This record gives sequence, structure tokens and C-alpha cells, in this order.
Amino acid sequence: MELLVTGSGTAVPSVRRCAAGYSVAVAGRRLQIDSGPGTMRQLARFSIGPEQVDCLCYTHTHPDHVADLVPFLFASRYGQEPPRTRGLEVVAGRGFGAFLAAQQAVYGHWLEPEGFELHLHELATDGEDRWEGGGFRVVSRPMRHIETSVALRVEEVATGRSICFSGDTEYTDELARLADHTDLLVCECANPEEAPGPGHLIPSQAGRIAAASGCKTLLLTHFYPPCDEADLITPLRRHYDGPLLLAEDGLRLVV
Repeated sequence: MELLVTGSGTAVPSVRRCAAGYSVAVAGRRLQIDSGPGTMRQLARFSIGPEQVDCLCYTHTHPDHVADLVPFLFASRYGQEPPRTRGLEVVAGRGFGAFLAAQQAVYGHWLEPEGFELHLHELATDGEDRWEGGGFRVVSRPMRHIETSVALRVEEVATGRSICFSGDTEYTDELARLADHTDLLVCECANPEEAPGPGHLIPSQAGRIAAASGCKTLLLTHFYPPCDEADLITPLRRHYDGPLLLAEDGLRLVV
């Protein structure tokens, strides 16, 4: 498995960080976990075309996580030569179908698949759920953010390796359960320790979750600008002493 960070930031415009997005190569397939603003450009930057993405996975429907869904679908219909023919899977929490239908109502037939099929798989938002892909699976648990929020764990069947994505969330034991002994926990840390905010984690909380999960490596991400000037590591290390990385756009990790 390989992870490419396409966006380590938030809704705040930043030259350094695009909004949330992660490209995952697993079992010969490519997944895009969230596609905030700038994702399409980042994929192009790393020579990943829309036709190479087999599955779009979403943790929730806030704009900084889904804004590039519309350009992705538009590019899949008109932006490539030869036209896309391979199917596209979309995996997200319950309620995403209504969100997608609303986008299609605005843009009309321009977002309707042409020459390929789109398959939507909604996951439960009130308990654990899963979807089986070809050689991999996506397991989910509900998070404390908005109604559609889920954390996602991508597991490679042949190797047992896994990467867990928190999406956005306040502190919840559900995340530690989902990330149980995962190879890599990609965990939001939107705010520094001294400036907590609703719906998000601070370093000490991320450290507690990582320690409880027993994850092999922790990757902090989804940084609001104050995080770039703050000490995120000291408060986190009071709870978690394992391998730790801070995300940057373009970071690649092999799991």
C-alpha cells in the first residue's frame, strides 16, 4: 500500500496546504479519500489522471472535503481522451446519495456518467459498517462531527495492511476502535493545544487516540494555519510515544 497526501490543510486558503485529500494505492487499485479544493490539480501534479482513480471515498460532506467531486465527475465525462469506460465506485456515509443528487440537480446532465457506470455505496453512520472492493475493503465507524461523518479504514486483503483515516471529529473512542493496530493512522489535528475548537481534535486528544489504538505509526494532518506555528508534538507525546509524522502536501508513505 502507498499513501500520497494531496491535501493536508483545511478550508483556509493556503499556498502550503490544499484542503483535505489522500490518494491510496492498494491491491492494484487507486482510491481517493476526500477531495477538497485543489485535489484535481494535486492529482495532475503527481501524474494521476481521473481515469486512474477507481474509487472515491468520503468522510463527510463539508466543502473542504468534497468540493472537487464536481470537477472530478465533469473531467471523467469530458476531460480525458480516450473517454473513461471503467466503473467508478463512491463510498461514503449514509446521506451522501442525497448530497450527490443535489449536485446533479444543479449541474444537470453534465455530472451524469457517460460511457462508464457510477456505483454508490452508503455506509452506516450509527455503527460499524464495511464495503468489499477488489482485493481491499473499506471499514467505517461514525465520528463526532456532522451527521454524515465516518472514519474510514482501508485494508488490503492479501497482506492485512491497513491505513485508517479519521476525517473530522471530536474525541471519540470509536476512532481508536477502528484504528486498532492499524499500520498507519491518519488523524486530524486541526487546532493547537491552547486553542481547541468544536468538531476537531487537539494534539493531546490525537495522542490519546493513537495510544489507545496501538497504531504502528501516527500521521497528523488537517492543520489550520495556527498549527504551523505551534508545538504540536510536546502535548501529544504525553500520551503517545510511537512513530509520529506531520503531514505535508506531496508526502508519500509506503505501508
